[in-house]
Amino acid sequence: MKRIFAMFAVVALMAGMAMAQPSMYGSKGLIWTIDPGNAGPMNYAIGVNGTMIMKDSANPYNTKYMNIGILPGGYFSINDMFEISVAANYNMQTWQPASGDVKYNGLMDTRVGLKYSWKASDMFCLGVYAGYDIPTLADTLNPFAALTDYKHNGMIHALVIPGFNFGAASLNLNVGLDYTLDKYMVLDTNRVYPTMAIPIGLGFSYKVNDMFKPFVEFTTGMALDSNKYPLGSPDAKSRSFMNYNTFVTPGVQVCFPFGMSLTAGFSYNLIDTADGIASKGLPENPDWIAHFGLAYAPVKTAGPKVAPTGSISGKVTDAKGKGLAATITAGGLTANTDPATGAYTLAGLPITKTPMEIKADAKLYIAKSASVILTKKNKKTPAVQDFALELKPIPMGAAKGMVKDAMGAPVEASIAFAGPKAETAKVVAGAYNVNLQVGNYTATVTAPGYFDKMATIAITEKGTAMNDFAMLKKGAVVPAEVVWTAANKAMIKTANVEALVKMIQDNPKAKITVTAYVDRVGGKKMNQKLATDRADAIRAELVKANIDAARITTVGQLVVPAGKTKAAREANTKVEVSFVE
Repeated sequence: MKRIFAMFAVVALMAGMAMAQPSMYGSKGLIWTIDPGNAGPMNYAIGVNGTMIMKDSANPYNTKYMNIGILPGGYFSINDMFEISVAANYNMQTWQPASGDVKYNGLMDTRVGLKYSWKASDMFCLGVYAGYDIPTLADTLNPFAALTDYKHNGMIHALVIPGFNFGAASLNLNVGLDYTLDKYMVLDTNRVYPTMAIPIGLGFSYKVNDMFKPFVEFTTGMALDSNKYPLGSPDAKSRSFMNYNTFVTPGVQVCFPFGMSLTAGFSYNLIDTADGIASKGLPENPDWIAHFGLAYAPVKTAGPKVAPTGSISGKVTDAKGKGLAATITAGGLTANTDPATGAYTLAGLPITKTPMEIKADAKLYIAKSASVILTKKNKKTPAVQDFALELKPIPMGAAKGMVKDAMGAPVEASIAFAGPKAETAKVVAGAYNVNLQVGNYTATVTAPGYFDKMATIAITEKGTAMNDFAMLKKGAVVPAEVVWTAANKAMIKTANVEALVKMIQDNPKAKITVTAYVDRVGGKKMNQKLATDRADAIRAELVKANIDAARITTVGQLVVPAGKTKAAREANTKVEVSFVE
């Protein structure tokens, strides 16, 4: 039955988290087993373990046995990989066989160890441990010292220590080889001592919180000598793991914030139920062992405490439930919504006792904030926070002015404003007044029989942009102010075309016809050429003023003299510019 219990104990050892306490071997671990992890560079832990071993059974030896052990130890981490450890062993024991009392107390072997740690990931760490039991003078007082040529030279230990972490739980495996360096005189052919053995240990722990960590260990071993021990005697042990000490050790570690820790547990030996083991009554195979440990490790060896994190998700919509493209901020983190649905998820937020402020911000909408309290369940399931945003008040201004023709008469027209928000205004009695959103607009004035007029208008918040429009009638004729060098010449003496140029520029859709008039006094052919040359001269002046030549057509026109006076003739030599579509 106990063998079955042992098998279940092995199956149960599937997770764990090591703390910084030294084990009985002086290295970071539980009681029997060593943890593969490292406490960090230039860190240490010191402590003392106490054991009480009991054996009281009826057998041919009539054994009554008790051993109280005091095992001070500690370790020092050189860097993130290497750790040195030391563990002493002081025994206060009584062994009472039938022949009488035999007692020996004192300092036993002291183990010095070196451990190498390699952290492959947050879930897996591999350690390698090498140790040597240094023999002491007091150990020569044990009963075997009476044997001739007995020499106690200590023991060499080599372990491979893989460790697996699963959140708050961890599983550590210790397996390797123990090599005994002791030498004995062979008194008879029946006494053969093993020199090598395979130790195996499994340690499972679970960190309930920052203070309590229960654990259970399963430890055993098997000698590798080629003969039974002792050969041919009633105490013979076959080569089987269950024929050697096999302990199941439950316990608990209690850690305090200032670095102190307590370890308590007990080991029960499963070999008492093994069949055919006459040697189970010997003191080297105790029934049970009580353990108590006290240790100190600097708080920093536990590493920085990282707060658990959770997430918040939800939607950002407008008043009608339509998803918005928005930015979500909380706890120094930022996320963008899906523009189509408004959905978002903000992960990696620290879980604290205080509410966390989360803010949603979208262009043209009033930002909103909310307070969310994250709990442990939000590690996997996000807290939900939706936002419905309202539009910001639209800043407004006004556009105002008059629309008139060249003669100053009001024109009935309409004005189209293209900008942040398109608007159309009616012109009544030549006046307009329209409210517009803040921004820059292009205003286009249209009226029947007139060329369209355009202007750029800037609207400011609560301001009024004043702008008047002078409309040009289609087919309008404007005289050109020009003085020629002579009556029969096409060379300009003076020309005032600034007003004409501005009128042309203000009406970009209009085409221009320049007509130069000359009367028929003189040769007809000569006057026709004079008229054409004068029209071309005015055209050249307009082109010089940056008017597109493609918009200008020239005409030389001969007219019948209205009279022979000088005034009549000057009236016949005018130049006119007409605006056509």
